[in-house]
Amino acid sequence: MNISNTTAIPNTTNSNSNIFTFMGYYCLLIVILGTIFNLCTFAVLFRSVFRNTQARPMIHYMRAIAIIDFLGLYGWTLDTYFNMIYGFTLKNSYTVAS
Repeated sequence: MNISNTTAIPNTTNSNSNIFTFMGYYCLLIVILGTIFNLCTFAVLFRSVFRNTQARPMIHYMRAIAIIDFLGLYGWTLDTYFNMIYGFTLKNSYTVAS
């Protein structure tokens, strides 16, 4: 009587590695698309139609939100890409303010 009690353990490290790689490149895609669309936003908000801030005072806030979006995009999303793909972060030497 031959009784074998073996348990197959699935390889989860490869699966986790694929998820981290996907998330890293997803962050890079968000940085690229965000940059393109933020530049389009700036192109629209700095047109001559929107230069009269007396008639449209909300334009200052919309421009500020677009700048803050740029800072967040490059400050955190690009840092997450570097962390997931290359294994290092810029938090110790690079901040959003700088």
